[in-house]
Amino acid sequence: MPNPKPNLAGLKKYQIDKKEETIINVRHAVRALRKMTKPINFKTVSEKSGVSTVTIYKYPELVDLITHYRDGNSGKRIKRRTNVTIAQLEAINEGLEMKIQELTKENNWYRKRIEMQNLDLEFLRKEIVTLRSSIGIKFGN
Repeated sequence: MPNPKPNLAGLKKYQIDKKEETIINVRHAVRALRKMTKPINFKTVSEKSGVSTVTIYKYPELVDLITHYRDGNSGKRIKRRTNVTIAQLEAINEGLEMKIQELTKENNWYRKRIEMQNLDLEFLRKEIVTLRSSIGIKFGN
């Protein structure tokens, strides 16, 4: 029987650490590409950092960083979320579809778990009735 209260603290810490690592890797890649005077775009940053473009699109601050340097700005950063390209939307959509699949699997696991617990509960109720009748206790007392 699965653990009714799984310890997810380790997974949450791993997720946070992975996010920080991703952000650091992308920032280092942008910095390195700038030093080499290479073009900065999602593909080159993805290749240099080892982070997929879908993952980069998950973090708005990384999208802003790359679009800022891609457009050749060297001054103050400007948030550019209004000019979203089809490729960006497709990448975001792909990431969201993966998340939906993940949540659907999790939902199905919880449904099966509830179903098993309901079966266990029904069995225990029948067992209580059997035990009460064997020792002569009537319901309502």
